[in-house]
Amino acid sequence: MWRIDPGNREAAHRMLGAIAASGAGGRVLDAQMFARWIASFPEIGPASPVKVLPLYALVRLWEQNSHVASAGGLPHLLWTTDAALADIQPAWAWFRRAEPATRLVLDLSHLAHALWAAHRLDIAADVFEAIGAYGATRPWEQVADDGVAKLVQARAQSMLARHQIRTTTG
Repeated sequence: MWRIDPGNREAAHRMLGAIAASGAGGRVLDAQMFARWIASFPEIGPASPVKVLPLYALVRLWEQNSHVASAGGLPHLLWTTDAALADIQPAWAWFRRAEPATRLVLDLSHLAHALWAAHRLDIAADVFEAIGAYGATRPWEQVADDGVAKLVQARAQSMLARHQIRTTTG
């Protein structure tokens, strides 16, 4: 696929899905490694939507470990790990460099969720603003019982945080 069309978003997502779906639970980690590997290719420019692929893999990893939540664990902290923050950085760079008309709402939604979950509400607000009146229930429905309510809550929290920062810094 890469020789024919380097950086093809659809092909990368199909491979991610195939790797994550094949076999037992350990395949989600393989999918995460694949996403990081493919997003790091030199042929993939910083404005490529493939830079968001590791965030999709993080959601799959969370889904695999969501049973920890019901046992009183803290799987939501997944997005605050050094590895997750390293995955978020290229996706943020993609957001900053890509032409707004080329950004898909689904990719923006994954980035907004990752930034919000990583407690980067100030810059998550920029992504929510880019999403505008549109919305995607994914990944919100995958990581919360009431995904739409969580999306609305995250948007409001992010916008408030940005407003507070701007008010404080003048």
